[in-house]
Amino acid sequence: MMEFTLNLFKFYDLGNPLERSEIIKIINKMNIKSSNMEKYHFDSDKGEPDYINYPEPITLYMTRKTKKDEEIEIVTKIFNYGALTLKTELKPKIENIKDIKKFYEEEKIITRIENLFDKIFNLFHQSFSQDNSQKEKYTSKQNFTNLYPVYCISETGYNNVKKLIDDNEDEIAGLLLGISDHNNFSEKQINNILKFNTRFYNKDYSIIHWNGTLAIDNEADYDDLLFIIEIANIQFIKLRAYDDYIGNYLSDYLDLSKNKFKRGINFLNPVSKMIKNISRIRVELEHITEMMDNFEKFFGKWYMAKIYYLASSAFEIPRWKKIIESRLDTVDDLYTMINNEKNRKKMLFLNFLTLLLFVLWFFI
Repeated sequence: MMEFTLNLFKFYDLGNPLERSEIIKIINKMNIKSSNMEKYHFDSDKGEPDYINYPEPITLYMTRKTKKDEEIEIVTKIFNYGALTLKTELKPKIENIKDIKKFYEEEKIITRIENLFDKIFNLFHQSFSQDNSQKEKYTSKQNFTNLYPVYCISETGYNNVKKLIDDNEDEIAGLLLGISDHNNFSEKQINNILKFNTRFYNKDYSIIHWNGTLAIDNEADYDDLLFIIEIANIQFIKLRAYDDYIGNYLSDYLDLSKNKFKRGINFLNPVSKMIKNISRIRVELEHITEMMDNFEKFFGKWYMAKIYYLASSAFEIPRWKKIIESRLDTVDDLYTMINNEKNRKKMLFLNFLTLLLFVLWFFI
């Protein structure tokens, strides 16, 4: 019997980036019972250097019960990006990969856990919203969430786990895509679902997809992989939230600009205020992007770099970055256009005053 662990993640956007001290201050006010609060320690045996900086979320270990009194441990991580991760582990007994799909679809505990996650998030969101320094961003609850399963399999009985993949391609494709009727998948569709894959030894194999990840390792050494997958999901959640946030701003900005264009810009003008907010968002986004990109410079950490590259490609993180940059550039162009119009009107007014003064001087 193979060993199976379902790592069930859910990711949430909390808003603005936060300092570690700010996070701890807010948590201390929440009266949350937890075993401890710690940094993540990255550990691996794959020969990479130890001088690389990685995100260090504050980690809380909490025990909660679902409505049917199942007691589960929930790992809560708060990233200084302004993001929250909730995770729990389920270890059902399975005989083969087909049983994984059956368990995931039929076991209602998944829904109960997701509801519990949402309740915990609401507590965090309420507490973070009450913090004055974050009030402006949190007044509108941007509940961007994403339930993401990582299926971890060990002790498979295969010396080379690639054969396990080859023997179960249809089932794995259906599992990752979340579709029960996988018997009619074309070969091209299966290849598209399984294309983001990598391995380091014969004993391991990882497939990353938009809807989930399959991690096979006979020695159950997938902690580092889970962390990289978690980071990529956090990036995806943050970029998607900023895309919506800026998109709403851009829509309002265009409406106001259309109405205010003829009158130019003044300091009390809503357009001017929105431009200032967009400028703040641009700086904030640059800060978050810099934090996100810093740990991608793996400097010889080949295996983790490969995992991140696959996850980034599966979640289309580069495309989301380009969309946001494009929207910010659009706002900059509009600001330049309106500001140029304002300056043109100023020059016309100054020319008129100059002419008026010349006429007065002539008659005097």
